[in-house]
Amino acid sequence: MSTIKKTICERRSYSNVKNEHVHDYYQLLIPLHGDLHIGTSQKQITLNEQRLLFLPPHCEHSYYSLERNEFIVLDIPYFLLAKVNNINIDPQGQVIDINDYWQAIRSLLLNELNEKGKHSRVHDLMHYISQLLAENNLPRSIQHIHDNYDQPISTENLAALEHYQVAYYGQWFKEQYQMSPKKYIQTLRLKKAKQLLLETNLTLLSIANLVGYEYQSSLTRLFQQFEQMTPQQYRKSKK
Repeated sequence: MSTIKKTICERRSYSNVKNEHVHDYYQLLIPLHGDLHIGTSQKQITLNEQRLLFLPPHCEHSYYSLERNEFIVLDIPYFLLAKVNNINIDPQGQVIDINDYWQAIRSLLLNELNEKGKHSRVHDLMHYISQLLAENNLPRSIQHIHDNYDQPISTENLAALEHYQVAYYGQWFKEQYQMSPKKYIQTLRLKKAKQLLLETNLTLLSIANLVGYEYQSSLTRLFQQFEQMTPQQYRKSKK
């Protein structure tokens, strides 16, 4: 593995020959056009113009492409991302949807690469990039749970969002959150139900529906399991 002392920003293209390597620095791959297939020990990822990849150090991975492609690639020394180092990053790599902020970053980096021979502002952009990486640190499956806790959520769908096999996803989830995906969803629904019980006069059935349960009895079982009381008793005890 080679060590770097400053950020390297380059345009790179990848061949259809499958290669494998590992490095001791962060790598950010931002697509310009084409696809890139990347595999780690537990993930199979396809990058395109709608999403980028943030790879942590020491993540062994393979890569190849079956079509013409071009990427902006940043090789980033470990010490430059102190803010990111202090939060939990998926050791298998993190896929990030390209929103307006990332589109702006892509345009600025492309402009820097086009202005050859001039003073590079890539280092100045690293502060903004590190902030975006920290904000995007929440895994996609967790964000999906928080956005859709009131809908049916399958472990298969959550695993697919992280590009994991279902069995490994359950193991990874427990390592990260000390509970199963099912229990995580239950605790989130319980938190939302408590809020609705205390802040509204909605019926128990309405609250059950708003947090993802079809029947009031399901909400009652949730409270009995975690609070050892019914929703009615909880509402009365807090008012």
